[in-house]
This record gives sequence, C-alpha cells and structure tokens, in this order.
Amino acid sequence: MLLIEGPRNVGKTFLLKDYKVEKFSSLEYIENKSNDFSWGFTLGKDLMLKYLIKFLPKNTIFDRGFLSTAVYAKLFNRASNNEIDKYLESFIGIDEIKIVYIKGYNPNQRIKDSMDYLNYKDQEKIYDTYIRRFPHINFINNFNEKSVEEFKELLSEHFGL
Repeated sequence: MLLIEGPRNVGKTFLLKDYKVEKFSSLEYIENKSNDFSWGFTLGKDLMLKYLIKFLPKNTIFDRGFLSTAVYAKLFNRASNNEIDKYLESFIGIDEIKIVYIKGYNPNQRIKDSMDYLNYKDQEKIYDTYIRRFPHINFINNFNEKSVEEFKELLSEHFGL
C-alpha cells in the first residue's frame, strides 16, 4: 500500500493523474468537521484498510491515508493528543505501508471544496510532527513538468510503478 500524504493543495492528485489511485473522500458525509462522528468515520476507514492490506495488490496507491486522518483530527479537535498518538502507534512497523510525503507551494489558487480556508503552514506543521514516526520519502512539488517527471521517476525507482 502506497500512501501519498501531504497538506491540501500541494498537488498530490495532480502528480498522480497518470496512475490508478484510490481516494476516499469523507467531505460529502461530514458536515461538522470537529465532531466525534468525523473522527470515528475516518478512523474506521483507515483501520479497515489496515486489516485488509494483505488482500490489496502490492502497489495500490491511496491519495491520503492514516496520517491525514491524524492531522485533521488534530486540526479540528476531533480527538485528544493521547487518542491520536495511540492511533498513530497502531500503524508503526507495518512494512506493507509505504509513504511519500509531498510538500510544495501551489502558485495556482483554486476553489475546491468547503476546506479551502485551511492554512498550509498549520497543516504542514502537524504533518511534519507526525510523519517523523514513520519511514517515508519526501518529495517537493514545484508545480512544473520537471516535478511531474521526477515524481514518476521516484515511483518507478522505489515502488516499481
């Protein structure tokens, strides 16, 4: 399982445009982003995938994963720090999970959904704190064709994609 993680608007979906990608959006199900339902809903999805990992094709790509669940739980006060730490600890040591962490400043502002107001630096700070716990590959998206090619090379070299 390959998780492509990073703050909103860093170009994850754009960089993955030539790949078959699984993406689970909870926005259509969640009105109040800071309630217990939000935490439970996203937590349940991640834990289900954690246990189904052995049935997935080796290099299934997911646009976001358990790190995003933790980051947004923190950002929206969906769970306590202790709950988030315990949740993250449950993913430590799972060799089948590979992570590429993408950063980059998108020069093209866009209107995507109800979470467009989120501050990039706030998200990045939380991602940086949580991702240290896991083996991962960093990638900087410069929003140009060279970045697209470098990303493809990274996926080919490290994951055989």
